Amino acid sequence: MTSLFPIASRRDFIKKGNDMPRKYAISKRKINANLTGWQLDHLLHSYTMDQSFPFTNNENRKICWFQNRDFIIGLQGLKELPKSIGAFFTRKVFDYFERPAGWWDYEAPEMRRVIKGKIEIPGDACVWKDSNTFGKQAAVNWQDIEYESQKDYLMRVGVLNNAERKMMV
Repeated sequence: MTSLFPIASRRDFIKKGNDMPRKYAISKRKINANLTGWQLDHLLHSYTMDQSFPFTNNENRKICWFQNRDFIIGLQGLKELPKSIGAFFTRKVFDYFERPAGWWDYEAPEMRRVIKGKIEIPGDACVWKDSNTFGKQAAVNWQDIEYESQKDYLMRVGVLNNAERKMMV
């Protein structure tokens, strides 16, 4: 009988230079008592590599942000997560004059200003703090809108940290 799948096993498949899609084994690994790798990824970027929501609800996400805020903010300027904290992919963390998604969701004092375009509010009128858009209001016509940069926003509202102030001089 001829098989529809000529490769006998996963091992043979990988030996031939291929790889099968799979979930990352590190996803449940704890970085500390309150934070997993997927949760860190979500608090940094507002999504995870496997597109899951690694919290029980948004309130749990908020608690996790404030429990781990100093640790996460301390990652600023790193080009990738260190292997020692369970990094399982290479991706920019966040740079100076930027903030992670958790900061935008729970600490940003106001929305970023629109520089060009006019916002068309969606029919369900999303609240900007819940939209996970790094300080940008959810809009139907998001492609046509230009917002102030994160750097301009942080300078305008006066929330630069010491390292960023030193860089300004």
